Amino acid sequence: MPKHYICPKCYKSLHSKKAFNYHYYEARNCLDKKSVCGWCDRAYSHRKNLMAHLKICKKRIEKDNINDNSQKDYSESDIQNKSKIELTEKLHKKIEKLHKEIEIIKQEKMKVENKIIIQNNTLNNSMNNTFNYNRFTKTKFINALFPSATNFNIENYNMELDKNQLEQYIKCGCPDGVTEYIKDKIIDAYPVEKRSIWCIDKYRRIYLVRINDKWKSDDKGVKFAIPNINIICEKLSDYCCEKICKLNEILAGSSEDESYSIDEVYEKEIEEERMMYYQFAEDLNKNKLTAKVLKDLTPYIIFEKTEYENNDTQQKLIKHFQ
Repeated sequence: MPKHYICPKCYKSLHSKKAFNYHYYEARNCLDKKSVCGWCDRAYSHRKNLMAHLKICKKRIEKDNINDNSQKDYSESDIQNKSKIELTEKLHKKIEKLHKEIEIIKQEKMKVENKIIIQNNTLNNSMNNTFNYNRFTKTKFINALFPSATNFNIENYNMELDKNQLEQYIKCGCPDGVTEYIKDKIIDAYPVEKRSIWCIDKYRRIYLVRINDKWKSDDKGVKFAIPNINIICEKLSDYCCEKICKLNEILAGSSEDESYSIDEVYEKEIEEERMMYYQFAEDLNKNKLTAKVLKDLTPYIIFEKTEYENNDTQQKLIKHFQ
């Protein structure tokens, strides 16, 4: 059934809202024959004038602007709400995806941790079954391996020299001659288990010296090593002085006894030999010679644990520290 719009002033029935608006607001036909504006109540004698006025009627234009703005605001708020909803949905999807990835990472982490635990257990078992050399220091090694080493004392070594040996060392000069002399008489002349001095520091500053049947630490060789090297230098100096005296006697005998004459070439050789011994004896008294000799000897007495990692060493270490 079609809807009818009734005018409240003249009770006329109109079939559409457009016809009702024209009848009530614009024409005012129900009151008089004049054309009256329904917005500002201005009356016109002709409809044509009324239509022209409606185009510029301020009240009608203001009302239309208010309606347009409200519709515009409403549409913009709808768009904003819609965009917010879409953003929240996207964020929820991303969060769900991240949660799934985190769960996967946790599972992989658990697998890796289990593998590491298994590997550590197997490694610990293997280390328990094998002998651990790292827990023994070099000092403990030497104490356990060489309990019967010779005491570092010049009286315990055969330091005697014959003529050929003395000339051999003196021709090397200082400090090389002294180094070779100590190496031959103290280091190489005895087996490793009888050696009485070791260097246990990679910087070559700490020595272990056998004193009174005990291994004692010697920082830079000041306590035990260098004093003993000084005694050896004094012994070499005595050898040189004896040789110089003998050569002096030969030269003096040839000058005093006219019947005893030597060849000039031979006399020159004796003089050169005497000067060689004299120079060597003089170099023995120089400062810091003993420190240089000890430094040159160090490469021959460095102790390395890796050279002794065998079954015999294991048994000795276990027996020593039980």
